[in-house]
Amino acid sequence: MNRERHFPESFTQTTLKQDSSIARPKEFSRLSSLEETLKRKYEDLINMLPPEPHPDAFTRIGTPESRTRDQHHQDAQTVRFGLEKKETPELAFGDLLEAFMQVELSRQNWFGARFVRVSKFDDYDNGIDGVLEWPSDHPETSFRLALDFTVAANDDVLKKKLGKLQRGNRVRYFQSSVKDARGRTYETSLSNLPMVILGVDRATLRKILEETNTDREKLAEHPIRALLVEQAAIQTGLQVRELCARLVGNTIGRDEKISERIRTAVQMYREGIKSDREFTKKIDVVADLFSGIPKEELTQAFQDKDQADRLFQILHVYKKIEEARTQIKDELTSATQWVGDSRTHRRLAAGSPALSFSSSLFIRQFFCFFFSQNSLQSFLFRNSCRLFKGFYRCLNFC
Repeated sequence: MNRERHFPESFTQTTLKQDSSIARPKEFSRLSSLEETLKRKYEDLINMLPPEPHPDAFTRIGTPESRTRDQHHQDAQTVRFGLEKKETPELAFGDLLEAFMQVELSRQNWFGARFVRVSKFDDYDNGIDGVLEWPSDHPETSFRLALDFTVAANDDVLKKKLGKLQRGNRVRYFQSSVKDARGRTYETSLSNLPMVILGVDRATLRKILEETNTDREKLAEHPIRALLVEQAAIQTGLQVRELCARLVGNTIGRDEKISERIRTAVQMYREGIKSDREFTKKIDVVADLFSGIPKEELTQAFQDKDQADRLFQILHVYKKIEEARTQIKDELTSATQWVGDSRTHRRLAAGSPALSFSSSLFIRQFFCFFFSQNSLQSFLFRNSCRLFKGFYRCLNFC
C-alpha cells in the first residue's frame, strides 16, 4: 500500500538500527479507529511478521553512502506520512490487511511461492508491499512477482493502483529467499517486475479474522485463498495478453530481423486472430506460443529490453499462477458465494475498466490481422514512400 501508513515518531528511532531483525512497533497511533478485538488481532499479526529489511543493513547494493542516504530518506518519509495522514478506519484497516497478508503469504503455500518482505523504502517510493519468489537453483534466474495490497473499494483508487500493471516495477532493496553460490543471502535490485494488486474490502477482512482467529490451519483452506489466486490469475493473464500483442505489433515489417522461433510464434498468433476473433482472450494458448523463447530473442523482437524483460518474467509467472489456480478450481464457486457482493474483489478479478483490453492494443490486434494478408503487406511496403508522400501532400492541401 503505497503512502498509506501512520507510524509513531518513536518508530523512526528503530529504523536506524542495522540489525534486520529489529523490534517492530506493536501498535500504530491510528489503531484507535479499530475496536479492541481487531486491535488485539493486529498485535498478534505484528508479532508473527517476518523481519523487515532496512537499506543500511544491506552490504552489496550501492555504496555505504547511498544506503545511508536511502535509510535517511526512508526515515524522513515515515515521519512525513505519519504527520500528513489523518486517523481513519480506511487507513487502519489498510495496515491490518497488510500485516495479515504478509504473515499468511509467509506461512501458507497459496501460490507455490515464497513471500519476501521488502523495505519501507520500496513501499513508500515504489508502492510495493512484498514479492512472491519462485526459487530456482540460482537466485539470478528465479521468477518474481511484485505485490500491492489494498482494502480500497473506490473505483478511482483501484483504477490508479491497477494502472501499475501497465509498467515494469522495481525494488531497490531485495533479499532473496535463495542463497547465492557462496552461501550468502542474495542481495540485488529488481527491475521490470510484473505486478498484481491483491485485496479484500473491510467487511471481508473482518469476516476472515472472525472466522479463523488467524489460525494457520483454518486459513490454509479458507475461501480467501481461492479469491486471491483468482485475482492474481486474471491480472497476470491480462499482462500476458497485452505484452504479447505489443510484441506481435512490433514485428510488423521486420520478419528478416527476428529469430525463427519468434517468426513462427507470430505467424501462429496472426493465424489465430484470422480464424477466431476471441483468440487473444485464450491466454493459455497465447502464452504457450511465446513461452520458452529466450530473453535475447524477445529483446531483438521488441527492440526494447525493458518490455522484453517484463514479457519473459510474466510468461513464466503466469504459468506458476495457473498451476495454483488449478488447485482452487473446485473451490472458486463456493469462495465467490462466500465473499458475496464485494466491490474490491469484483474489481480486482476483471470487473474494473482498468482490466479491459486497451484501445491501443485493439488497434495493434487489427493491424496484426491487416498485415497478415501477405500480398497486401508486400504491396504496402514496396510503395510506402509513395504512400507517405501522397499523405503528406494531402495534409498540406488541407
